[in-house]
Amino acid sequence: MYEKDSSLESLCNEILGLTKMKWNNTQMDGRLPITLECARKIGDIMKYVSPTEKPQVSYSFYM
Repeated sequence: MYEKDSSLESLCNEILGLTKMKWNNTQMDGRLPITLECARKIGDIMKYVSPTEKPQVSYSFYM
């Protein structure tokens, strides 16, 4: 038997949050949901930030 720590509504919200479509893109069969794809792209940018620099925390800065 499976026991859960979160409510069904909370789990559904998390699943929907990971499956957001890219509305400004005509390709509907992308490999990753937009949330994960953007996080990966920001990670690619962040690897070039030096340890002494303070990175931008605003998401819109990376768009």
